[in-house]
Amino acid sequence: MRHCIRSTCLILFFSFVADKTHSQALPDSITKKIDNLFKKWDNHNSPGCAIGIIRNDSLIYAKGYGMANLEYGIPITPETIFHIASVSKQFTAFAIVLLAKQGKLNLDDDIRKYLLWFPDLKVKITIRNLLNHTSGIRDLYNLLAISGTRLEDVITQEQIIKMLGRQQTLDFIPGQQFNYSNSGFLLAAEIVKSVTGQTLRQFTDSAIFKPLGMNNTHFHDDYREIVKGRSYSYESTDSLHYSNSILNYSQVGATGLFTNISDMSKWVMNFYDFRVGDQKDIEQLTQKGKLNNGKETSYSLGIGVETDKGWRVFAHDGADAGYRTVMVVFPDLKMGFLVFSNIGEMSPGSKALEMANLLVKDNAQINTKEIPKEIDSSGATRKDESGFKSYNQTDKQLQTYTGIYYCPELDCKYGIKLNDHHLLLTHDKYPDSQLILTGKDDLLNELWWIKHLSVLRDDKNKIIGFEVNNDRIKHLRFNKIE
Repeated sequence: MRHCIRSTCLILFFSFVADKTHSQALPDSITKKIDNLFKKWDNHNSPGCAIGIIRNDSLIYAKGYGMANLEYGIPITPETIFHIASVSKQFTAFAIVLLAKQGKLNLDDDIRKYLLWFPDLKVKITIRNLLNHTSGIRDLYNLLAISGTRLEDVITQEQIIKMLGRQQTLDFIPGQQFNYSNSGFLLAAEIVKSVTGQTLRQFTDSAIFKPLGMNNTHFHDDYREIVKGRSYSYESTDSLHYSNSILNYSQVGATGLFTNISDMSKWVMNFYDFRVGDQKDIEQLTQKGKLNNGKETSYSLGIGVETDKGWRVFAHDGADAGYRTVMVVFPDLKMGFLVFSNIGEMSPGSKALEMANLLVKDNAQINTKEIPKEIDSSGATRKDESGFKSYNQTDKQLQTYTGIYYCPELDCKYGIKLNDHHLLLTHDKYPDSQLILTGKDDLLNELWWIKHLSVLRDDKNKIIGFEVNNDRIKHLRFNKIE
């Protein structure tokens, strides 16, 4: 049931250096080791993944493991379509690079030149800030979750635009620091639309995918659209059973690309064999970002950039619902590794690096640790806060925290109530969550999107609200209204 592709060209295998230009087949000893990495998912009762190894101008090894659809017993193959989550970001960024080349925009333009609806926050936010994750704009998934939108709900571009249009503050001054924000790439997609009159899907289809022959690739901007050969995403309920992990996105830019291993191999090759754009365009795409103080980050325009033992590595991973994906490219070796999975418990980054270690270890052995990942919507997990001690107060003291709190930027309410000597955070769409006082003005709970509340008081020490302060959200204010 598994589909395997191998190059038909038999050439010496182990000299993986940049000046070798021949397509090479993998020996059985290597393919067996690769198959062993994915043995756990190599059956008819499990979700799994598709993998690809690219060298020079060929997809030299591609294979599917496990099932694309458990209900109908459809296996994964290299042609199976996956939602690749944040691996999508580099295509949004490359669309911007191509438009800059055409003179239609400049990466250092103020985004409000193209997005008139975006609020005037009295500070310049550039397109480059969006693509380098240095804009200070709060992350859209955290904002959605706080507002009461579950990540399995239908989420549209228009919904997010309205939400971002109500933002009143930034997390930090643009360029001051790096903080991963999916919002920047949705805004970049809207800039493409503003400049070209085309949606991101339309522009990338004509400017990137069709020229590269990526005929089974598109930005999926309508969750209702039927896509033949697509995979469905799952999560484990126990060691033998799975449940559906729902994804209903009609929003693109930060995520949303549908593609397969065969198509993505052509994009990997474009990093060193320039068919769309030229060398300067790829150099701009992969140029590391800089903060205002001149410090470089390890993130360029929609893709991570690392160096290991003299070899450059371009990489990005993605995570939405049960989809877990990664692309790792060694441009100087003209090699790439892809893992697209439909099971939330898989770690494709580590698997891609294990494959890479089988092939490049004699010349550019990369670390066994995963390349630092950029996790999107489903990666916003609560850190271990077991070390915090509870700040004990009497019921009378706890009662002062209770009430209804309203956020004008998200038009949503949360409640704090006292029950059996414990404070509970309440919301109509979520289960009640116990709040733990770790200080007089610090409240923690188990909900990743609103895990840290900083209490606000007036000059008489009366509680007047709280701020949400998380990894990707800072100073989001809720006012106490009751």
